[in-house]
Amino acid sequence: MLKTLRSLATVIFAATLLAATAAATTLPPKLTAKNTRVLEGDSGETIVKLKLRLNAPALSDTSVTWKTRNGTANRGEDYVKASGRKTIKAGKQKARIKLRIKGDTEVEGKEFFKVIFADPTNLELERRRVRVIILDDD
Repeated sequence: MLKTLRSLATVIFAATLLAATAAATTLPPKLTAKNTRVLEGDSGETIVKLKLRLNAPALSDTSVTWKTRNGTANRGEDYVKASGRKTIKAGKQKARIKLRIKGDTEVEGKEFFKVIFADPTNLELERRRVRVIILDDD
């Protein structure tokens, strides 16, 4: 009986050690975002939703700081400057950032601005920046 209890204790200890080691070596989820396209519109503002996705559900809340930056599109003229910190709650994998595009009737061709990611918490960044491509519809 004592031998059986010792064997059982050894098995439990080994399983606990294995689980703790696996938890300690688990990599944080990776955040992905892709370039996004949006039609400009002739007036007012159009909302574009930039999709963020973790490659696996997070074990704890994750977050990332983001901000817009000019490319060939200019803030105030082609899009509304924005920034913030986006959180994806534990157990979730998706989030969206809403960005505003300014419409006009000028013939411009396609333009883009960037969304820059920084300061990740409990996640890794697959890319540090993506483009929002504004397609001219004039």
